[in-house]
Amino acid sequence: MMELKYKKLIAITIWLVTIAVLGMSANVTSPSSRMVVVALGLLPAFLLLRFWHGPAKTMSERIQEGRQ
Repeated sequence: MMELKYKKLIAITIWLVTIAVLGMSANVTSPSSRMVVVALGLLPAFLLLRFWHGPAKTMSERIQEGRQ
């Protein structure tokens, strides 16, 4: 489970850095354009954290967990 957490954080970091670089290279200067870039960066990252879940536990894993 921790492995999935790190994969999500790496994916989000790469996404945010990519959006930041694209925003800087496009010379975004107006406040409304900056808000669009921030939204474009944060919305997918939030959705990724919220909806990307690991695989469900198998019956065997649940039984083993219950025995401990």
